[in-house]
Amino acid sequence: MKMARENAANNPLKMRNRITRLDHAYSDEKLIMIKNPPMPPGLPILVEDYQFAQPDSKLIVQWKQALVDLDFVQNLDEAEFQWQRMVKVDEKFLLDHLYMIVDAKGNLACSAGLWPYKEVKNGMRLHWVFTVPAHQHKGLARSAVQKCCYEFGKEFKNQPIYLSTQASSWPAIVLYESEGFEPYTPTPQAKQAWDQARKQILQGEQIQI
Repeated sequence: MKMARENAANNPLKMRNRITRLDHAYSDEKLIMIKNPPMPPGLPILVEDYQFAQPDSKLIVQWKQALVDLDFVQNLDEAEFQWQRMVKVDEKFLLDHLYMIVDAKGNLACSAGLWPYKEVKNGMRLHWVFTVPAHQHKGLARSAVQKCCYEFGKEFKNQPIYLSTQASSWPAIVLYESEGFEPYTPTPQAKQAWDQARKQILQGEQIQI
């Protein structure tokens, strides 16, 4: 499996368009992954001209637009709904745990956050991990995931972190696995979902996840 993932990651022609937005040729059924401690011991180093930033009104507007551009939602109304849904749960937690990466002009390039995972007692998960299309293929998503895991490890010591994904995000799954996440299959239904996703991607992309 490791060799197959590396081959896919080293083939830019194969990965270029897949990472830009969801690949709806594949299932959107929920797949859960888990990363057990230890978490990264330090902050990631960003490529030149990028830096981490706290959410502000400008970046939040750009965050919503990115959801549309990446086909996560169909329009800005849906993006606003997703944002307000989190705000209503806990706005302070949302803003304190949303890690944005901006370019030299201060525009949003990448984003990832931490959010409660209700399916597990006191669980936390990665949430809304994405890179704006114009800034992809620079390792920003990896840095954002590492930033989340580092901050999680400081605040929630000796606990696993989870994430929810789907076969339509198979390049992201390759990234998550390279950062130590594994399929989480506590039930037969969860195992079946992963088996089906693996079968789809192996048939469609000739790689294993």
